Amino acid sequence: MHLIARSSSNDPSLRRPFSESPLWWEQARFFRDMGTDAWRHRVPYHGTNNVNIATSCAQIALAFMRDCIATGRDDGQPFAVVEIGTGIGRFGYYFVRALLELRQSLPGAGVSFVYWMTDAAESNLDFLRGHAPIAGLIRDDLLRLARYDPTAGELPVDLTETRFDRELVHSIDPLGQPAILIGNYLFDSLPVDLLRLAGHEIRLLHAGGSPNLSADAEMNQVLALDDLGIDLDWQPVRAPHYADANHDALLAELAGASTAAWASFPIAGLRCLDAASVLAPEGYLFMATDKGPLPEDTPLVVAEPRLTLHGGACSFSVNFPLLARYIAARGGWVASQSSRQSLTTVLFNTVAPWDALPNTDFWRRPALDEQGHAHLFALYQLLQADWKEIRPSLRQLLSFLHLARWDPRTLARLWPALRAGLGRSTAQQRRELAQGIERSLDLFYPVPGERSTIAEIAEWFFGWLGGDEDV
Repeated sequence: MHLIARSSSNDPSLRRPFSESPLWWEQARFFRDMGTDAWRHRVPYHGTNNVNIATSCAQIALAFMRDCIATGRDDGQPFAVVEIGTGIGRFGYYFVRALLELRQSLPGAGVSFVYWMTDAAESNLDFLRGHAPIAGLIRDDLLRLARYDPTAGELPVDLTETRFDRELVHSIDPLGQPAILIGNYLFDSLPVDLLRLAGHEIRLLHAGGSPNLSADAEMNQVLALDDLGIDLDWQPVRAPHYADANHDALLAELAGASTAAWASFPIAGLRCLDAASVLAPEGYLFMATDKGPLPEDTPLVVAEPRLTLHGGACSFSVNFPLLARYIAARGGWVASQSSRQSLTTVLFNTVAPWDALPNTDFWRRPALDEQGHAHLFALYQLLQADWKEIRPSLRQLLSFLHLARWDPRTLARLWPALRAGLGRSTAQQRRELAQGIERSLDLFYPVPGERSTIAEIAEWFFGWLGGDEDV
């Protein structure tokens, strides 16, 4: 089925490098026009927008802030935590909630922070400004809103108060202490160049014509490049190709492949990391979760790259190995989870070696591995898809929900299996479930168009309990 209409030209002069093709303009327009509707059955988000991953990232962030204070790297101001591509704001809300709870229960209670929700689409910022849970955090001086396109070479523009009163609109100054940056499902949706390598020759994909991405396209449909419906042409790279010596040096590293191979070159991702250095000249810890290989893997692939459609948006597997090489070449350090999962979390650190940040070094290991969200998400997918065949016990389901930190969406998806086991439940299990449902209600983050399933679950469950004196 053709999901992208052809509007092309055979004129070679109209073909541009793939990263500059209209494909990316169409994607930007999709997010701008759709606003929060982009995430309603179109763009996947739960893998990186859940309580467990937010808590894991908050653990690492708090440890990093404590290390900066202990080593005299802070300037006495609240630490900036900058989320790039906030979208509907669910991850940020869970992160701030987790960080406030951790700050109370762990050493380092004196750490202060401001969480910046940033997005290139002002429609998303308008939604967040009027969202009750977010507005409460803004009133408490814990959260700010900013327009930010890290690939455009500009600093974030504070739009917390209003985007109409120009006196209240200003760019954020470069920070005087290390910062924490977060990008979930960010790098996979930034423009990339595509390379074909053989020996010492590198050919760059050029594209001509304008694709028409359909907002009604099937979610997560994988397409070959030829299915894009635009003119494609592989042209030799003329060095220097990019207007940046560091980017060209990384490109030159790929020459000399012993066998024919392909690679995605994350040019917009590199510019995003460059922008992070401008925003945080004292260094940063960048936490990114996305689909892609581990940093230590090869940056080359043996099959031609494919893209995945999400309604009117698209994504490519992130070339984390190349991004890691770029950070290392500029004096930084990289860490990630140790096992390969459907999602990969990578930490880019430009502040100090890991052993000079002992709290961060300690907490990153359990947060990424022992309690790794990728492991839990894999179990969640199994339980949610096949619970009728697997028939997990109520005890097993409750244990999983404890590990998932009673994430509301996870509870809602597993509720049919939970409800089926209530007839054989013990008083202790009913108490656990009652406390868990209350926790999920407290964490529930409403989005327009989504049913308040957790409220419906709570109403049914507590009505079913009735006057149970044991609960």
